[in-house]
Amino acid sequence: MGICYMKYRAKLSGFFIIMVALGVTYACNPKGDTVQQSGSDASQPIGPDLDKEAFARGIKQSGAVIIDLRFPAEYEKGHIDGAINLNFFDPEFRYKLLDLNRKKKYYLYDQNDNDLRVSTVHGDMIKNDFTEVYILKGGYVEWIKN
Repeated sequence: MGICYMKYRAKLSGFFIIMVALGVTYACNPKGDTVQQSGSDASQPIGPDLDKEAFARGIKQSGAVIIDLRFPAEYEKGHIDGAINLNFFDPEFRYKLLDLNRKKKYYLYDQNDNDLRVSTVHGDMIKNDFTEVYILKGGYVEWIKN
C-alpha cells in the first residue's frame, strides 16, 4: 500500500507543478499575446517596422503624425521634418501620449535599433487602442544615411 501511495503522490505533485506553471503563465499574460523572442524563432514582431522608404511614403500621407522619442537636445541637433518631440523620459510623457487622437496614423522613431523606447511606446499605444502605429527601422541613424 505504501508504494501505491508514493506513485500516486508523485503523479499528483507533477500535475500540481504543471498547473501552477500554467497559472503563472496566464496571470502574467492574460490576453495570450505572444512575446517576442530573440533569434530566428521570434513568434511575433513588436510592430510594423518600416524601412526608410516605406516610412517616408507613410509620413507623406494626410493626417500622419511623426513622433521623435529622443531627448530634446537630440531633437534639436536634427530631426525628421514635421516631427514632434515627445521626450520618452519626460515625467508627463505618458499623459501626453494618451491625449493623442487614437484614430490617426503615428510614425515613431528613436535614435537607432538598440533603443527600447520605441518598442515600449509602440506596445503601450497598441494596448491603449491606437489603431495604426509604425516604427522607423534603424531609427534616426538610418534616416540620415545616404
